[in-house]
Amino acid sequence: MKPQQLEFDILGFAFEHTKEKRRIIESPNIEPANTTSSCNYLGSFKANTIICGEVTTSTLTFNNNDFLLLEMNISSNSSNPQTTQATFKLLNKLIQLEHCMAFILKYYKNITLEQIIAVLFGRFVDAHRHRTPEQFYDMIQELTNKQRHIDRDHADKIQRYENELKSVHLRCESSIDFLHKENDILKNKSTKTIDDLENKLSKITEHFHNVEKSFEQKLNEQQIIYHNNIKQYENDYEKRLQILKQELKEQNNKSLLSIQHNQQIQNELRQQKHQIKIDLENQIQEINNKTRENEQILINKLKHEYEQANQQDQEKLRENFNKEIDEIKRKYEQIIERKDEKIKNDLQKFNQLSVETKHTHEIEKQQIINEYEQFIQKLENNYTQKADEYEKRIEVLISKTHEQLKTMEDEFEVRHGNQQLIISDQHKIIQAYKDEEHHAKIVYEKQCKMLSEQSIREKNEIKTQFDICMKNLEKNFNILASKKEQLERKLSYLKEQHKHEMIECRLSYENNIKGLLSNDVRLDLENTIQSLKQQVIYLQQRTAFLQQELEQYIEIYGHRLSSQQ
Repeated sequence: MKPQQLEFDILGFAFEHTKEKRRIIESPNIEPANTTSSCNYLGSFKANTIICGEVTTSTLTFNNNDFLLLEMNISSNSSNPQTTQATFKLLNKLIQLEHCMAFILKYYKNITLEQIIAVLFGRFVDAHRHRTPEQFYDMIQELTNKQRHIDRDHADKIQRYENELKSVHLRCESSIDFLHKENDILKNKSTKTIDDLENKLSKITEHFHNVEKSFEQKLNEQQIIYHNNIKQYENDYEKRLQILKQELKEQNNKSLLSIQHNQQIQNELRQQKHQIKIDLENQIQEINNKTRENEQILINKLKHEYEQANQQDQEKLRENFNKEIDEIKRKYEQIIERKDEKIKNDLQKFNQLSVETKHTHEIEKQQIINEYEQFIQKLENNYTQKADEYEKRIEVLISKTHEQLKTMEDEFEVRHGNQQLIISDQHKIIQAYKDEEHHAKIVYEKQCKMLSEQSIREKNEIKTQFDICMKNLEKNFNILASKKEQLERKLSYLKEQHKHEMIECRLSYENNIKGLLSNDVRLDLENTIQSLKQQVIYLQQRTAFLQQELEQYIEIYGHRLSSQQ
């Protein structure tokens, strides 16, 4: 929402001397756009209250039953209330005031509704165009009744707040006792969990040593098995090589015999191909000669027949074309003669009709003009007569209205004096109610301060107890952290030893067995080594996960205590 999107009838800033502390508003950065006021520049100033208002320049006419209709609609909560034009204007002005207050609350942050004064100005008249004191009196009575109801509600609210404060005090005491008990329970749980974690770490280290021993035993057993398998594979391989050599010799002899037989067959096929080619060439030449002779004979016959037929067709076409041209010329000349005769007859008829229509139009125009002039004369005579009658009636009405206005003004002055006396009495009563309300507010604020101080003291005591508990937990946590660092150092040392041993075993194994083992055996060994590595990695991850759980438990324990405080 931007300032240039709103129009304010009244917008002012003031500094009000009050006992309550209010936020100070420094020079606002609002430039008036298209204003009719004399002030177009705002100097630097400081204020703590904002005044906004709307003015109704038009008179809002109310019937005597409008207020009753509004009350009926509000009490029945009808979806389609009966609204008059005056109430609609009032609602529009109230909506503009609401938009103005919403803009101020957004534009100036940290401002409360107590710092805003909203005003609505307007003129109200009834259906007979004069102010009725009865309406003002009814409105004042309604305001006094509402003020009494507000005072009663305020007293009830004060009692409710006192009862709620007592209940809150009791709840705080019960919650503090509950926190003490929960703190003791959490201490016991934390000690138990720490002992459990230490036992788990010891079990993990024992399991890790057992795995290393089993791994060494398996390696020794597998080395013995692999040596025996290698010897068996070497013997089997030599036997297979001898069998394959014999089979290769037999296949070489068979292949030499098959090659000689194939060479003989290829020579015979070449001789047969040469003879077949010579026979085919002779037959093709004979067929070509015969076809050429037959083609020349047929071509000569076709040429002679085509020339004879072409001459006959040309002669027939010439004769038919000459006959058709002569017939078309005769028909065209006859049609042209008929059209000329029709055109001459039509022109004569058209000239006769045009002369007759002109004569009839002139006669009709003269008749219409005469009738229109007679009608205008009649209207002018009637208008002059009616104007004279209306002027006489208006003069009589003006004289009567002046007399009625004088009598109404005298009555209004008398009633206005009585109403001012009633309004002054009501203002005094309202001021007395305001003073009583201010006194009640002061008493309520004192009680709230006393209760807030007590709650602050209790909070400080709880904080001190919580700090002591946190210090004890920090000590326990530091002890556990030192133990964890020692275990991590031991694990890192064991890991390095294990890595060196694995590297030495691998080098010795590769040097001793690389040339002796086959690919399948080597793959099996590598797979077993990788599976053992994965088991070691899993154990490392498990220890890290347990350490994280311990840290998370300590963090959550401290976080819960802080949130409960």
